[in-house]
Amino acid sequence: MTSEHSAEGKTPSVDGARVAAKPIRVVRVTVAVGAISLMLAVIFGLYYRPHVETTLLPPAGRGYLASLPIQTVGGKVDFGDVKPCSNDFTRMAKIRNQSTEPIEILAYSPNCACLTAKLIGARTLEPGAERDVEVTIHPSGHGHRSTSVEFASKAGFAGSIRVDFAFTRGVIASPQAVDIHDGDRDFAIDVEIFSGDHSSVTVMAVDPPIGSFEIMPAAFGKVALSSYEAAQFAASPAGRVHPGVKLGADGKPEELVVTITTSHPDCPLATFTFNFVK
Repeated sequence: MTSEHSAEGKTPSVDGARVAAKPIRVVRVTVAVGAISLMLAVIFGLYYRPHVETTLLPPAGRGYLASLPIQTVGGKVDFGDVKPCSNDFTRMAKIRNQSTEPIEILAYSPNCACLTAKLIGARTLEPGAERDVEVTIHPSGHGHRSTSVEFASKAGFAGSIRVDFAFTRGVIASPQAVDIHDGDRDFAIDVEIFSGDHSSVTVMAVDPPIGSFEIMPAAFGKVALSSYEAAQFAASPAGRVHPGVKLGADGKPEELVVTITTSHPDCPLATFTFNFVK
């Protein structure tokens, strides 16, 4: 008969099979708990990261432009939305030499034919010195423009004035031109007249009258122009004195500019050009 004292230090058996010792069960439970804790830590790290403010790099080119010696005082020159059929618009801008050395402006020029500029005063700017620049836009065309006046010194590109404006208060033809080659078959072309401010457009007249149109308000106007009538008119006595006809050195028509008049209140005229290609 086995005493209680002697049984405490032995591993009990059931039907002759030894039962696993408690230390092994403890190790298995510990490993399982550790794996679950690690998994929870990974999930928490992926989905519950603390908020960190991201430092954004400046857009490409901004740092370079800001480092140039010639800078615009007060930022860009914005003419806003102007009429493409109006006279020239002029604004005054100001530039400053932000460097620690004198800068001599050897040349300056706009990068668009729609813009001219005039530097007021001496071309050499001491450190911190300012100069006025007269900026003039010559209205033509359609749409938004972002141009600039660029300055050059002995070291090269020295800076620029950015000039923004938009021509959206009139109408424009689409397409705006077509070529007519010798020997081409006669054709008719549909020209749509759109308003830049999305107002309705009614076509009122076509000069010269070489096509057809309907007088009715619509999201856009439509004119059907005839290549045969265009060629016949340009070569006629009336066409040879028409302001829209351009004659070549041989006396033959090179182009015919058709003026389309609409009901737009600001700039009602759109143009379409026939180019006579030999």
